[in-house]
Amino acid sequence: MTFSWRLALRCTILCAAMTGATRNPLWAADPPNLPVVFNPVVSYPSLAPLPVFQVQLTQFAVRNDFDAALPGSFVVTDAKGHAAPIARLDFPIATDGKDKNGNACSKKAIAVPEECLDRSIAYIVLRQSVKNGDSFVFTIFKSSHGKLTQDVLAKTAKPVAIKSYQSWTMAFTPQSAPGETLRNSAKRDVGQLNATFGVPEVFGAWKFARTYLSSTHVISTDGKDSNSKISATAGMERSLLSRWYLPAHIETIVQGDQTAQNLSWLAGFGVQTILPWAFTQPALYNRFVQLPLSPTISIDAQYERRINRDAATLKKFPDINDFRLAPALTWKPIRFLPGPLHQDTVDFEITLKGWYLPFDQTKSVGGTQRLEGAGDISLLFPLSKLSPTRVSRCLTTGDANKSRIRLKYSAGANDANGYKHARQFTYGIELTTGGTPSGK
Repeated sequence: MTFSWRLALRCTILCAAMTGATRNPLWAADPPNLPVVFNPVVSYPSLAPLPVFQVQLTQFAVRNDFDAALPGSFVVTDAKGHAAPIARLDFPIATDGKDKNGNACSKKAIAVPEECLDRSIAYIVLRQSVKNGDSFVFTIFKSSHGKLTQDVLAKTAKPVAIKSYQSWTMAFTPQSAPGETLRNSAKRDVGQLNATFGVPEVFGAWKFARTYLSSTHVISTDGKDSNSKISATAGMERSLLSRWYLPAHIETIVQGDQTAQNLSWLAGFGVQTILPWAFTQPALYNRFVQLPLSPTISIDAQYERRINRDAATLKKFPDINDFRLAPALTWKPIRFLPGPLHQDTVDFEITLKGWYLPFDQTKSVGGTQRLEGAGDISLLFPLSKLSPTRVSRCLTTGDANKSRIRLKYSAGANDANGYKHARQFTYGIELTTGGTPSGK
């Protein structure tokens, strides 16, 4: 009788099945996949970025062997298998439910009853900071008679990777400005680099308010360009209300033109808000026009210390110390004819600014209080729409709004350059990288 490996293997499998060897982890099937997505948000009222992981528990919440409220039901580990402690575990409020007394569940309740929590979704915030490239594994465990067991109920099939979550933002727009007005009133064609950089959250461990850094620069090929600008801002903001967008901020700013012929330091306090917008949907969100978001309105009260002034600015603004009120309005995105043109990526943006300087006069004798203003309108469309080449796909990195062509017309005063007035038309390519849930 010859030995048969095939027969021996069949006998081994049959014996294992009869003796209950399938309970051995080597034979057990992998646990079901636990759906988890990384969904960063902005926390209120601090406005600090909050890296949240959203866990879908719909298929597990109805089971008798799982209790999401038990401590230890959720375990998170990093890519190396080290424990990643959970700082917060939250559940949304089931607004269509009722508490044990028959009262409707409400988000306005100070203390939310246990029966008003929706256990089909969990929001997890880790104690450690997260960054691009990090990955985590999420596991939930079974429970029995109100006690946690060591049996795995579900686990993420693949580690949840952190992507597109930078601690900074950066944008560059190389642009051409034909017929640009210079400080000496002459005009010439110039090239400009419009650059912005921001750190939306500087002190992440401080959750009372959001601390940030930002800078905005317009560097010209001609140092006498009336629209050149250098501006750096450090600030702190927190919403005054927890149920409406009304952040207040304190800022310190250094600004001037690119050659520092005009240079100032400012310190001030301001607030910004939005308008109720849901009721406008029928009229302002349809096939012909789409304005999904309210304009953002702000006003700042600022003290200004004028460090350096050129001759023209010194004549108009002789005082070294000044005070100003600076209202502003920003409205974006604005889309026209999205239905007939079958597009949702070509946008308009509008920005309006004003400066009220009560201690400056339009004339040395018999003048009125000075009021300055500026505004611009931009048309933006993705570079990939114009030329779907390998280069454009590399620049967009999967997001059409990362690389766009910007056509902009602006007119009015430049507060960083002695409030010099100019009209300007520019066109260029805007490249954006980085980004967090919140930024200023």
